[in-house]
Amino acid sequence: MVHQTQPIYQFGPFRLESSEHRLLRDGKPLPLPHKAFEVLLVLVESPGRLVLKEDVLNRVWPEIFVEEANLAVAVSQLRKALGDIQNGQHRYIETVRTIGYRFVAPVQVVGSGPVAPAPAAPHRNVRVRILLAVAVAVLLLAGAGYFLTRKTNRAAMSRGITAIAVLPLENLSHDPEQEYFADGMTEELITNLASISSLKVISRTSVMRFKKVRKPLPELAHELGVEAVVEGTVMRTGDRVRINAQLVHAPTDTHLWAASYDRELRDVFALSSEISQAIAHEVEANLSPAERQQFASARPVNPQAYEAYLHGEYYWNQRTTDGFNRAVELFGEAIRLDPSFAPAYAGLAKTYAIWYYNPLPVEERLARARNAALRALALDDSLAEAHLARAYLMHRFEWNWDGAEAEFKRALQLNPGSMTAHQWYAIFLMSMGRFQEAVSEAQHIRSLDPLSPAAAATLGRVLYFARRFPEATQQLQSALQLDPNFVSARYDLAQIYAINGKAHEAVNELQQVRDQNRTDVSLLATLAYAYGKAGQTVQARALLADIQKRLPSEHVAPSTMAFLFVGLADYDHAVSCFEREYSERGNYLPFLNTDPGLDPLRSNPRIQWLLASLRFPLPSADQPNKR
Repeated sequence: MVHQTQPIYQFGPFRLESSEHRLLRDGKPLPLPHKAFEVLLVLVESPGRLVLKEDVLNRVWPEIFVEEANLAVAVSQLRKALGDIQNGQHRYIETVRTIGYRFVAPVQVVGSGPVAPAPAAPHRNVRVRILLAVAVAVLLLAGAGYFLTRKTNRAAMSRGITAIAVLPLENLSHDPEQEYFADGMTEELITNLASISSLKVISRTSVMRFKKVRKPLPELAHELGVEAVVEGTVMRTGDRVRINAQLVHAPTDTHLWAASYDRELRDVFALSSEISQAIAHEVEANLSPAERQQFASARPVNPQAYEAYLHGEYYWNQRTTDGFNRAVELFGEAIRLDPSFAPAYAGLAKTYAIWYYNPLPVEERLARARNAALRALALDDSLAEAHLARAYLMHRFEWNWDGAEAEFKRALQLNPGSMTAHQWYAIFLMSMGRFQEAVSEAQHIRSLDPLSPAAAATLGRVLYFARRFPEATQQLQSALQLDPNFVSARYDLAQIYAINGKAHEAVNELQQVRDQNRTDVSLLATLAYAYGKAGQTVQARALLADIQKRLPSEHVAPSTMAFLFVGLADYDHAVSCFEREYSERGNYLPFLNTDPGLDPLRSNPRIQWLLASLRFPLPSADQPNKR
């Protein structure tokens, strides 16, 4: 007679005896729930290999439909029993986000044991029956106590969550052409959650750094400064979209909530609102009546128009000339398909507003931006992006300071977590000389977007305007550590060096950028400014001559040329440049009153006339004295 056997596995200090259904650590049995043991056995049988969640569920819960939450609970129990996390790394069970698990520790088969015998027939002895009944009751009570404790602990974790990151949703179609859709759904979910004022939600820029990056959740959460993450998958099939989402307490990698949603694409806004409300309910976030109303007001969309809009957002986020070109085309296509689709008008407005090198005449470009923003607001006054675009136009081109601030505040009221709204409002406050408020706003941006070079550079720029130069330098250097090619941070750093007697260091900073891009005329003008400040007038005037040859065919903002002449101490030409900036409605005039680099010009009567024409508010108490 052949006796069947089952293997005995050894990994680290653990011994797993499958025949005895027993896990030992250094020879001592470890209590482990039955299903958790079975999950461990499935993983240990395939060491080093990815095991799909579906395969584990089919093996451990055969012929029974259970949510992925059951599997997540079992894995969490295993990790606690194994002491899995050490120094932020998983020693035994690695999560392959949204897909499955991998047992990463070396496993050896060290023996075998007999297959567990079939259960014996029930004993007729009444006393045995009583003892068995008591034992079952004790086990049931213990199990109930365990799961009640577990539920209580999970509830406590949920209540303690005030900061969340939505990780990039995985595109299950694996079609690169659908990446824009997965990114768009991620951003939609971020935007919806960020509209809840009682929640801190990390901005898109920081979370996108983790796209297709596998990192232990505790480590990831520490980098982002959050207690929980939302992760999941998205599948687009024709005009239907399916999203699987789960909420995880990141420091302990404990699963808190999971759900699947399958909707028509026309209901995508309602779908995002539904997921956001479920998460808000799980973490017991307080929703104001206005926030509840905002979630309830999600309207159906034209699927083709929405697809064009998402494509436009994808290209807008590239912030390149080619990207803006495509964004305008795609937002226009969305409007053609659905003339009542307000977000597409808002997208068009913000594209025309910030696209400085648009070939259209400035008045026509601004008119298009203004008309698109007003149309978006007429269609949906609760759209934060439309108020934001209107605020930007009022600030940078219309010089309507009170109107701009009202629109910025309305945008932030509608979407408290909008990184762009906070960033543009911080720059507005900076231009008004309200530096304490501006610094506070910029610091908030850094907390919303901790891994974004733009967030660090914004804080650095505000500190520079506030003349807190050492702190500004630290923030700008931090931005360059996150992205050495972040050009605007190098420009501001060079400016700090130049006005603080370190012009040679300014030249070195800008030459690093010039090595990467020798054709950017604005860069050459800024480098000429630094040469002038360093006393290298020959080099500065050589660059000036080169720029003047190229001006008929290449655009350089008059304000950029003004800085060049400030570097050469040619203040008369610098003032003339700002007069041209005024006649052309250039976008740098709001900073004429506060930029430290323009201090040498402010006593000039022509500059005083410009400042009076712009009707800046009186300086605030925290505005430093001009040198």
